[in-house]
Amino acid sequence: MNTPDLVGECRYVGDDYPNLFLPDRLWLTRLRADTGASARWLCYLLSTAEYKQRIRNASTGTSGSMKNLSKPALLAMYVRFPQPDEQTAIATVLSDMDTDIAALEAQLTKTRQLKQGMMAELLTGRTRLV
Repeated sequence: MNTPDLVGECRYVGDDYPNLFLPDRLWLTRLRADTGASARWLCYLLSTAEYKQRIRNASTGTSGSMKNLSKPALLAMYVRFPQPDEQTAIATVLSDMDTDIAALEAQLTKTRQLKQGMMAELLTGRTRLV
């Protein structure tokens, strides 16, 4: 339950936390081992524009600002799963891309901070160009 844009948001957590506490509006999903389904792949799939729209369409609520997605509504969604090895390959590529993007964003943040510092030095006259 949340704002329409946040309903159905999902994240993959690869580690196990034995004392993990989730509020009543967050769900922990574990896939049956015999299905061969990849939780990481499923998270990426549910984060696509198509599935986010499907989740929004399945959510209900009396207010335009707060929506709720019931577990039965989520479980009723049809999802086509590729073969397990293809799921793993897709999830691995996307995960690697996420890692690269995070590194580039960190580098961008650092460069922007450096630029701000240089601008302050130059504009205050503490550093002079010759």
